[in-house]
Amino acid sequence: RKMVKTKKFRVIKLYEPVFDVNVYYATGWFKQLREWLDKEKIALDEKEKLNGLDGACFCIDNHKKDGTFTVDFCIWVEDKTNIYTLAHECIHLVEHIFGRRSVPFDGHNDETITQYFEFWFRKLHEKK
Repeated sequence: RKMVKTKKFRVIKLYEPVFDVNVYYATGWFKQLREWLDKEKIALDEKEKLNGLDGACFCIDNHKKDGTFTVDFCIWVEDKTNIYTLAHECIHLVEHIFGRRSVPFDGHNDETITQYFEFWFRKLHEKK
């Protein structure tokens, strides 16, 4: 079965209050992602390494004018109908969020990991 590639670039910002995180969900071509990152002045050191991938998950560092610092997260999936890539990137998202909040990401915490993964997968999948 051939996957149909997303042509329209879209970014949705979601807030999750339990871990107090903002997650951007971007779908579309890599070139469009790069243009959005540049337009929003989001620095991503390894941006060009994403070229040729089906998706990615990365942290967005926010240095605010008042001296505070926050971290947002972004999942990018080139083809929004590709649930396999979305699932893969959701695992990375959970790992990034847990790492930033000092929540263990290991076998002793597997039920919390799987429940949080399911939360994000369902939330993002319904946004397609």
